Amino acid sequence: MLELLRQSILAAAFRGDLTKEWRKNNPNIEPASELLKRIQTERRKRWENAELDKLKAKGLTGDKLEEAFAKQRIKYKEPVLVDTSVLPELPERWCWCWLSEIGYMNRGKSRHRPRNAPHLYGGKYPFIQTGDIAQSNGRITTHRQAYSEAGLAQSKLWPEGTVCITIAANIASSAVLTYPACFPDSVVGILSDNRLCPPEYVEFFIRTVRNELTQFAPATAQKNINIGILNNVVMPLAPRKEVDEILRRVHLSMSNALSAENQTKSSTRELEQLDQRILSKAFRGELAPQDPKDEPASVLLERITEEKEQEAAKQKPRNIQKGKKRKKLIAQ
Repeated sequence: MLELLRQSILAAAFRGDLTKEWRKNNPNIEPASELLKRIQTERRKRWENAELDKLKAKGLTGDKLEEAFAKQRIKYKEPVLVDTSVLPELPERWCWCWLSEIGYMNRGKSRHRPRNAPHLYGGKYPFIQTGDIAQSNGRITTHRQAYSEAGLAQSKLWPEGTVCITIAANIASSAVLTYPACFPDSVVGILSDNRLCPPEYVEFFIRTVRNELTQFAPATAQKNINIGILNNVVMPLAPRKEVDEILRRVHLSMSNALSAENQTKSSTRELEQLDQRILSKAFRGELAPQDPKDEPASVLLERITEEKEQEAAKQKPRNIQKGKKRKKLIAQ
């Protein structure tokens, strides 16, 4: 029941229902699409500067540098516009975007085979597995395994705040790292750009599309999806200030839901205990005042037993007699 309520809260959050009144009181906030475009421009400029520095490091100058840089610039892949014609309408100042536009996305790293080689483990670097994510309830605070220096050398340490999404075993389970950790290539990590949204916003969204993502897994013994499927996921992006308000209201609603369920469980336990106490009192004769003139139960029970025995005695001879008559008729 609580899980269904949580799903309803998140669905309402990403439809904009939770912040409908908030938007009316905050009409002048920057649209999400404008912020996204500005960040995309900054990302391209940062990439171009990095490529230009590489060319300069090779000793290129003047016309040769400009020519090489022009060839390099055309290699940059601009994000493809989302086709919104087949998507639900979003609230004002929201926009659809690709999940990959939210920040950096890549698979975990664990090249060594077999993965359970003893020398890889027993160190100080947390190693998060798909089961840890599935059982985390959205926030990874514990782990069952850790990498050694050798384990880290063949893996990658992801920072705190990474959104982890499983693509094998427990498909589309998601959680946010609360400390730096490694994870295998059966997990995809997303480092969200906090200017667009914090990692929690991404993790909550993944929960709303979990069932849809599992449908892409082939019907095999080891079900899995790939990072390409996640790259093609579109998500509703609210204006940055509204994102914070959405998260505040989601936490409040979920807290209230949990309190309500705990109260219901407590009330149910109290009712069960009350029922047991009432039944115990009833069978001890403590629910009603006792009248000394009332016939004792033992006497009543004896009388009922005698009456049953008398009735049985009357019925037995009669049945035998009827049987004898039937035999006579058959003989004639």
